[in-house]
Amino acid sequence: TLQSALLAGLEHNDNQWKHLLALPVPRRVHYLAKLLVLTGLVLAAFVVLLLLIPVGGWLLVLLKPAFGLHGMPPWPALVKSAAACFAASSLIVTLQTWIAIRWRSFTVAVAVGMSATVIGFLVGQSERFGHWYPWSMPMQVFAGHGEHLPFVVAAGVLGGLAVTGLGLADYLRREIG
Repeated sequence: TLQSALLAGLEHNDNQWKHLLALPVPRRVHYLAKLLVLTGLVLAAFVVLLLLIPVGGWLLVLLKPAFGLHGMPPWPALVKSAAACFAASSLIVTLQTWIAIRWRSFTVAVAVGMSATVIGFLVGQSERFGHWYPWSMPMQVFAGHGEHLPFVVAAGVLGGLAVTGLGLADYLRREIG
């Protein structure tokens, strides 16, 4: 939420969109570049989290040996879970990008993301609706016994592609300035 609002805010401030759109590149490049950078930032966050989980386990071994942790981290399971969470979060990333670029107000982008996240914590606990709500889809990777895993991964990726198309179409037809 914050990253998307800050990325779009760079151009919303001082009407920088006018300067960008005057450059001799197709208009779609600007929207897709913002989306690509935000996706890269989210991917980097998942990689850092993936690398820090074993560090946390190592610290637990040192500080709380009674927990009985030992051996190498289960890398295949960690990578699979991180990849599934990243895929499930694709819809959120594209929605936040569209909202942040569509409305000039930093407050709108942040308010939508924060409100949706809080609602996601509540909806995410529902067995019936948790896997349908975009902001709770990444949590569903770990919920239950993984029965919703294929759905949330597919919905995240396919929904992300659909929202990318809708956001790009909206951006291309809209007057900015």
